[in-house]
This record gives sequence, structure tokens and C-alpha cells, in this order.
Amino acid sequence: MFSAEKISVGLLVFVALSGAALAAPDLVGEWKSDAARSTAFNDAHAKLQPQTARFLSQLMGHMTLKITASTFTFDIPDVRTETAEGKKSLLQGFRESQSYQLLGTTDKTVAIKHVAPKSSSPRIAVYNFESPDVMWMYVDNADDAGMTHVREYFFRRPASAPPKDPAR
Repeated sequence: MFSAEKISVGLLVFVALSGAALAAPDLVGEWKSDAARSTAFNDAHAKLQPQTARFLSQLMGHMTLKITASTFTFDIPDVRTETAEGKKSLLQGFRESQSYQLLGTTDKTVAIKHVAPKSSSPRIAVYNFESPDVMWMYVDNADDAGMTHVREYFFRRPASAPPKDPAR
């Protein structure tokens, strides 16, 4: 037979684990664009012309997002691209930091309001979490037929290891 004490402990463990499962994802950290995952999804699901798909596949994997509790930093290096015809271009990178406003969360999403990089246009972005260390967002674009369904995936970079003590 179960005692009242065992049932109480069991309920506490269940409630604690249930709360952890429903906790909001943690957006804070350093995130790197995942070229392979983004391109695989976009090739399978996005509504893109072949030249656009080629161009986007060359852009994915370069951006880093550094997010604190109050600041969002976009860091994109210079990126060399090439058309199917062999024409090469250099897209100039940039680094931009700005504050953002947390709008809301669920157990798998975080919504923020910020200003789009390199503009003064307000945006609402929803980050969708597949796990604590993998998230994606829809790329802010549309064509005449509506959304193109382009996603950019990001993976969380591990926290920097503390420097080793040279005396040891």
C-alpha cells in the first residue's frame, strides 16, 4: 500500500517535472546560423526559384546572434556569393546591437519586438525551439503569392570555457 508521504513525494516530483517541461525556452546566449539544417528545410519546403534558393543557401550559416536579457546583437561577416552563371559578389557584413522587448513565450516559442537590422523598421520575430539548443525563425520575406516559408535555423554555441590557469 502507498503511504500518504510517498504519494505526496510522487506528486511533488510530477509537478516539478511538469513545470520544467512547460518552462519557456531560453533565448539568452550565443546562436550560430545552421547552414545545413536551414538549406535542407528550405530545399524541401520553401517556395523559391532555383536562383533564389542557391543565393540563400550561400547566405545561411554565417550569422551569429548574441542575446542578453536586454540586448540583441546581429553579427554577419562579409559573404562571397556566386550565381549559377559564375558571377561573383561580395555582400558586406555588419554588426548591430539593439534593445528588444519580450512580447511573450510558450513552452516552445519566444516572441520579441525589435528593429530590423540596417533599418528603422519595427519587427516582431518568433523563435521556435525544437530543443533547448536548436531554434528557427521564418526569414522576413514574402513574394506576391505570400510567404515563401524560408526558415533559418540556429544552434546554441556552448558557453565559452573559462581560461586555464597557466600555473597549473
